[in-house]
Amino acid sequence: MNSIQTRTPAASTGTPLRYWGGELGDDSRLELQLTTGRGGVRGTAHLVRGGNVTTFVAHGDMSRHSVSVELRPVRGGDSHQFKARREGETLAGTLSDGRASNRVVLRRHTQEQAAPPPPPVNAAPEDLPVKVTYEATVDGKSFHFGDFSLPITLIPTGSWSGPSVWGTNSGLVTVTWLPLKGGNVSGQLLFTLSTWNPFSPVGYLYINRWDVDDKVAVKIEPGSSMYWSDRWVNVSSGSITMYRNG
Repeated sequence: MNSIQTRTPAASTGTPLRYWGGELGDDSRLELQLTTGRGGVRGTAHLVRGGNVTTFVAHGDMSRHSVSVELRPVRGGDSHQFKARREGETLAGTLSDGRASNRVVLRRHTQEQAAPPPPPVNAAPEDLPVKVTYEATVDGKSFHFGDFSLPITLIPTGSWSGPSVWGTNSGLVTVTWLPLKGGNVSGQLLFTLSTWNPFSPVGYLYINRWDVDDKVAVKIEPGSSMYWSDRWVNVSSGSITMYRNG
């Protein structure tokens, strides 16, 4: 990552991301993040089945009464179609892969009052690699970060899995570049771990961006914290290792 040349992303003309999530009735769930802009709605989706998470790029249309989006997988597999009617803060409809359909009701995620909002961050550069996975050790506990895509927000978004954090062992993870934070000229990377539902942050992990390279363990920096069960706890030790997928 030392060779990354930063570019300033174009200003977004869309609305802020909105998040929905719901069960499919077959021990799986769909998480959908959309923003409205020119040419319809765009965003990402995560289909969670068992311990597997499939990431999709979402594109389609949304009106006051309905939504219809195509979900194209980031890495192989079948495209899906999500069609639903809007009922207040819910989207009620079907998810189909061309062979079978599942009824699903997605409920709008709102920030829980008990959980603090993520700290202010700078937008990530467009060329921050997403064809990577990360293995993290946090206070002796092992986590996996993967399935990254680059939504319209230009902040790489994937999924995390590992030991229980606030009663769940998986969720969303974003990687944000903080160019003015940290002890070196390239700043830090911030990994923000969130739960699926309610959509609330449960971990903030900082590492020095300059030190990140393929298969190199980078120490987690002071200021990192995890909401393990009922309170925020400062991370005392750990590292994050990046692995390039291509």
